[in-house]
Amino acid sequence: GDDMEALAFAWLAWRTLAGLPGNLPSVTGATEATVLGAIYPANPITQS
Repeated sequence: GDDMEALAFAWLAWRTLAGLPGNLPSVTGATEATVLGAIYPANPITQS
């Protein structure tokens, strides 16, 4: 249930951080494998 969903999102986050594709074109029908999502670091000057 919730544990499996949390694990899946953690795996997708790890793949994004590693610059690895997070999709499987053979399963999703996508035209190519691609990194899913993006990482936007906080600006340490404006972070509160």
